[in-house]
Amino acid sequence: MHRDAHANDGLAAAATYRPKAILLDMNLPDYSGLGVLDQLKRNPQLRHIPVHVVSVADYSQEALAMGAVATP
Repeated sequence: MHRDAHANDGLAAAATYRPKAILLDMNLPDYSGLGVLDQLKRNPQLRHIPVHVVSVADYSQEALAMGAVATP
C-alpha cells in the first residue's frame, strides 16, 4: 500500500488479499494502530494472519496482548 493509505484501506486490503503477514504502523494518520490490530484480531477470517507492529513508541505490551507477533 502507498504512504497515503488509511486504516480502512488496509483493513479492506487484508480482507481482499488475505496476506501471509501484516506490517502495521501504530502511528496511522487517521486511526489508532492498536484499533486496527483489534479489528484484525476480532475478524474470524483475518485473525490468523500474523501482525508485526512497527512504532517509534513502545506499544509492545499492548500489541502482544492483542495478538501481535513477537520477534527477537
